[in-house]
Amino acid sequence: MVIAKEPSYGFPMGLLKIAFGSVSAWLAVGLAACGSSKPPMCDRAGISDGLEALVMADGEHKQMLAAAMVAEACQLPEPVRKGLADIAQSGQCIAAARGIAAAPELLVAACAGGHRAVGAIAESSEPNTALVDKCQLERLGFASRTELVRGGHWACKLLGAMTFVALRDAGEPSAKAIGRALTVE
Repeated sequence: MVIAKEPSYGFPMGLLKIAFGSVSAWLAVGLAACGSSKPPMCDRAGISDGLEALVMADGEHKQMLAAAMVAEACQLPEPVRKGLADIAQSGQCIAAARGIAAAPELLVAACAGGHRAVGAIAESSEPNTALVDKCQLERLGFASRTELVRGGHWACKLLGAMTFVALRDAGEPSAKAIGRALTVE
């Protein structure tokens, strides 16, 4: 018998299970409730509980917790999910860069400037300002320019914007709250 090890994302699994629920349970409930073979984009209860938990999290761990929540509770393109899981585990935004590079269509949808903009952003002395300007992130509507320019690493912000676009385009009602949790809060 093979026993699969659950990912920890740098947090105790008990806390993640309490905050986000069991993936198999939400999938079964979602499939039964929808009467469809397509699961919901995100586990509604997991996202709701996770967003509530973020209110109580300190600034240092908030982005890691948000990334863990989304990686666990939402069905996303694999490079984006993996980038979020890596951020949750390491707290390092270099993991976001891998997710950005591996999802070019989503990058172009989130960042009006595309791949050229990413190169310019990485070399800028004010990368968050360059990110907001070159990608025109305000047009996505999940956060204001002031919020997007403030603090945090540009790569995590861009992966958060890509996550928002994927969820919004799939009709996920919590897309805006998730985008904000990953980029500005």
